[in-house]
Amino acid sequence: MFFSCGNPFKALFPKKNNACMSSHLVSLLNNFETSLRVSIAELVPKDDDKNGFITVSWMIQAMHSLCEIHQCISTLMTTDVDLPVSDMEESMYADISSKLLEVCNAFTSELARLNHGNMLLKFAFSDPDEVSLSHIDCWRQHMASKNPRIENCGEVLSNLVESMSDDHDLHGLKKKVNKKKKKQYEEEKLLMRALYGVKAKTLYIFSVFAAAFSGSSENILYINIRKEMKEEGEVPWEQAFMELQNVIMNTPQVLRVERKQVINMFLNSC
Repeated sequence: MFFSCGNPFKALFPKKNNACMSSHLVSLLNNFETSLRVSIAELVPKDDDKNGFITVSWMIQAMHSLCEIHQCISTLMTTDVDLPVSDMEESMYADISSKLLEVCNAFTSELARLNHGNMLLKFAFSDPDEVSLSHIDCWRQHMASKNPRIENCGEVLSNLVESMSDDHDLHGLKKKVNKKKKKQYEEEKLLMRALYGVKAKTLYIFSVFAAAFSGSSENILYINIRKEMKEEGEVPWEQAFMELQNVIMNTPQVLRVERKQVINMFLNSC
């Protein structure tokens, strides 16, 4: 009775993502999401590489890929889009950044622990005429121990992934649309969509790292693209992202990540 012409909010928030963006912003978003798609696709192993998927070389490639896409989003936020970074960080992403830093520090501590084990092993075999059994025992005890910071990574990452299914950020942006200038609203909408993709890629790769370092495949997360994202329009990087996740989940050696395999790979690379 009251809205015989249909839902009036559909006019404010049409499904098509580019319906309320200028052509310039649409072009920026398309270019960024295309770069994101390519960067994810490059991490999907070829058929002949799947048996040895989690290797030090793949982990290095994945980290370089993350650095590149984070540089791209930084350029998008600070150069391409005229919107203060602090506004976005203070309102939505400060907590996420601190938790990701916590995970990064955990990875760093584990690499330092592995490096210490490598040093013990080198000391054990430093004398070609006599192997130091005491250093061998120290090495075994050291490598058998667990890093509590790594053990906590799975829970931290899982909580961050759960927060991705919460549309609080998008809801808050829509709620304030009438109080914003159209240009600012369009820019924030673009950045939120771009940041969502970066967050998905980052959290997933971090979960693979956590699985490799902890020896628990339970830390490997499966991230579904939020329904609201799809309703706004095509997500160019979705297919590559789902393929990457499916390949990892369907590769037996990835599902049965063994702690000693990662340790040996790291030691062999030193």
